Amino acid sequence: MMRGFLAVARDFCDAVHDFLDVVRDFLAVARDFCDAVHDFLDVVRDFYDVVTRL
Repeated sequence: MMRGFLAVARDFCDAVHDFLDVVRDFLAVARDFCDAVHDFLDVVRDFYDVVTRL
């Protein structure tokens, strides 16, 4: 009985660990996307500054 419970608990913990890996990877992609948007907006701001000085 105890051995079966421990096996189920181990499988559950493995599943949670795998899920957290997916969440971590998703957050890394989201962070990279936000960084890219931020860089793009910096370029747009710089372009706007140049155009308004003309």
